[in-house]
Amino acid sequence: VVALLRLTVQGGALTASLLFGLIGMAPAGVIMALAGEAMRAERRAIGMGAFFTIYYAIMTLVPPAVGPIFDHAGTARAPILFGGVPVCGGRPGSDAVRISPHP
Repeated sequence: VVALLRLTVQGGALTASLLFGLIGMAPAGVIMALAGEAMRAERRAIGMGAFFTIYYAIMTLVPPAVGPIFDHAGTARAPILFGGVPVCGGRPGSDAVRISPHP
């Protein structure tokens, strides 16, 4: 979130890129690997298929969706803030749909 907000400051692109790359993306591999560990072995193939289908669908649909936001606003600040909203809502959303584990 800090890296995204830093992009809205004049001359902050290098700092934002370093923050995002070195700190923000460091746990990405672990997060992707843990998705498979969260499922039982007999359901892992279907679960990972659904996980990656949703992940890549979002990655495909969002860039064309923020293009008009950029065109309308005339500045890069609007699409950057649009991208930060789901990041900020990740933890509360996760807590809202959390399902208690079965013994």
